[in-house]
Amino acid sequence: MKLANLFFLVCLGLILFACGGNDSSGNTDSDANSDADSDSDSDGDSDSDGDSDTDGDSDTDGDSDSDGDSDSDGDSDSDGDSDSDGDSDSDSDSDSDSDSDGDSDSDGDSDTDADADTDSDTEASGILSIIGKKENDHGAPYTSGRLNSSFEVPNDAGVWVRARLKITLKRCNAGDPYVDGSWPAFWLLGSDSGEQGYGGTVAWPECGEIDIIEWIGTYDDTHYQTNQWGDPAFPVDHNKPSTVSYSNGPEKWHTYGVRFNGDDITFTFDGKDQATRSYNDPDSHGHRIILNMALGGDMAGIIAGDFDSNMLQVDWVRVTDAGGNLMWSDEMDDESATKSKWFTFTGLAYNNEEQYYTDWESDNFNWHDDATLGECN
Repeated sequence: MKLANLFFLVCLGLILFACGGNDSSGNTDSDANSDADSDSDSDGDSDSDGDSDTDGDSDTDGDSDSDGDSDSDGDSDSDGDSDSDGDSDSDSDSDSDSDSDGDSDSDGDSDTDADADTDSDTEASGILSIIGKKENDHGAPYTSGRLNSSFEVPNDAGVWVRARLKITLKRCNAGDPYVDGSWPAFWLLGSDSGEQGYGGTVAWPECGEIDIIEWIGTYDDTHYQTNQWGDPAFPVDHNKPSTVSYSNGPEKWHTYGVRFNGDDITFTFDGKDQATRSYNDPDSHGHRIILNMALGGDMAGIIAGDFDSNMLQVDWVRVTDAGGNLMWSDEMDDESATKSKWFTFTGLAYNNEEQYYTDWESDNFNWHDDATLGECN
């Protein structure tokens, strides 16, 4: 009996011990402060839903997660300030002033459709004035300037020679706004000519001549003339002048040109085709470009008594090939560059003209940037 009672008491003690302070409902069980559901469990401050868990401050939904400040949707993410849609992304600042649609792009201020390649632009960063002036020099009562290009223009089909010019000044308060006696011209002469210091042996007109523009004061603001001469297949008296009307005056900027087509040439004015004329020079026969301001002579006639000066203003001269590629140009914005591309004809002139052509004298060659010089309001 005593042994039975002792065994009963031992068993009862074990049962009580198993169900006491250390049981599954106690402070240290799986539901206590340190269990899986407590502050540090998967639902607590450091668990998967807590401050440091996958849903907390540092989790995938928190401040640094894929949706937070630095995530793919945050300030530095692919949608944030530096992302593909943000301030530095491919759709932000990089698409503005310097992008393909900005100020320097293909449609902006420096693009291929800007001033440098149109027929009516106003660059005016540099303008050369060739000035005819009333002053005695070498026995002549007037002086002026005449330039020949060092470059020889080939006769290849598609070659286009152009210059942007103001061919006269307008005398705003004079009874005759366009002074009689001026004879500005932009023209081509065969580079094998025995004239102009070219060193050739072919006499005029067999050397060929293309007058892209000739204007005299008596034409006023109505028109100018084009013409062509020569080549051995033509008689000496072969020339076919044509006239081109002005929409506004010769004191305004216009682009004058001629394009070689093979056996003929087409004159152009402000980019538009005008007369086409036969000109079947051999392909090997090149031309030099001439710019000059003549005074008086066989074409211009008597110089007005009140003539003091007049000028031919040149913004640029360009030669392009059939593909539109630039072969040669002078933008007239650098005096030394211009002097390296042209040489002067110096001396008394032809055709009973009354001026003496000088060698780069400042009275007759002047660079400026006043694009409105010689116009009237």
